[in-house]
Amino acid sequence: VDKGTGFLEALKMLDCNVEDAIAIGDSETDVPLFRTVKNNIAVNNSIPELKEIAKIVTTKNSGEGLLEGLDMISSEF
Repeated sequence: VDKGTGFLEALKMLDCNVEDAIAIGDSETDVPLFRTVKNNIAVNNSIPELKEIAKIVTTKNSGEGLLEGLDMISSEF
């Protein structure tokens, strides 16, 4: 079990579509999640591998990066 499969199970329980989900992360454990959820945001202090597969990479770290990423992705919808 990893974050990707766990997230899919949570979406099933909530009756939500993975295309409507957004994943935000910074670590190695988020890689499977980013491979599952295509709308994903890596904050600036993320590991390089996560940044490589992210749809959006912020210029800010941690919480500030979260807010920046949500602003960035909201303009795409």
